Amino acid sequence: MDNHTLANGTNDTFSVDWKTILERSQQNYLGTAARASLITVYALLITAGILGNLILAAAIMRRPELRREAHNVYIINLTVSDVSLCVVCMPFTLLGLLHSNYTLGNFICKLVPMLQCTNILVSTATIVAIAADRYFTIVRVTGNSRARARVPWSVAAIWLVSLAFTLPLFAYYYVTQVMLGGLLLYEKCVETWPSPMVKYSWTIALIVMQYVIPILVLSFVHGRIHKYLSTHALSQRDPRRAQREIERNRRTTLLLTSVAAAFAVCWLPWHVVNLLADFNYAGFVRAPEYFFVVFGSCHAIAMSSACTNPVLYGWLNTTLRNELSALLSFVRDILNLSMSRN
Repeated sequence: MDNHTLANGTNDTFSVDWKTILERSQQNYLGTAARASLITVYALLITAGILGNLILAAAIMRRPELRREAHNVYIINLTVSDVSLCVVCMPFTLLGLLHSNYTLGNFICKLVPMLQCTNILVSTATIVAIAADRYFTIVRVTGNSRARARVPWSVAAIWLVSLAFTLPLFAYYYVTQVMLGGLLLYEKCVETWPSPMVKYSWTIALIVMQYVIPILVLSFVHGRIHKYLSTHALSQRDPRRAQREIERNRRTTLLLTSVAAAFAVCWLPWHVVNLLADFNYAGFVRAPEYFFVVFGSCHAIAMSSACTNPVLYGWLNTTLRNELSALLSFVRDILNLSMSRN
């Protein structure tokens, strides 16, 4: 609803219920149960995402040999983007779901959507980079020194391309005032594109970059790795060594499959609901309260990737799992020592 819509409502055939309009302008479409549920879910996701990623980053950073591995540098970059998702994406999205009146100003209105989308793209691109690094290390047998030399340039390219792609959001978001006559009802942060075609083109490009291409790359790379490991295991003449190779292949296949499946499951609902909203799906237009609940749920599912990534890239990796166990044991010993002194 914009100024034009409200103005059209103040004609001779429409009786304005001022009290209802003023009350509606100060509240949200969500009911009490939905608000409480979203607050609880987002609070759990933010806490788990920040703690999980910080623990994984600490486990890598405390060992110099782990920090030097190209694969782990990408994981550190993934933890940075996932913590940013927890700090930037989740709280501001939750705030928008809970309150209809926007009070953070025009600059924050422009900056937050851009940063949110940038971190989402960085997180996705880093997952693809990790898969590519595994491919070159396992199948192409690229030396770690060569792979390590590519990492800074790859990380910089991921951030720069992601930031450049989201610049239209900074340009086309702004705070608008919803007025009725000369009365200010509330302010809201909205996006206004030059034309519907530009908006639809950008939305489809985002889906292709953030979902379609990563799914295709992950499927191809993981399939090639699985094929290579299977062939390599069958070529072993020593039965015990062959069995070890088969077991290693099974663990790697489980990890790679889990990564691809988690990515697909987490992000598909969010893209579907955004696509329906951008193309003005009638069910959302007629029932905005339904849209808020669906959007909040799908966004929470997408943001849960910030919690699953530390598990997939940390706990399912044997080396990092051992380091995580050692770190957690060290922290537990410190806490026990502190408690015993008290």
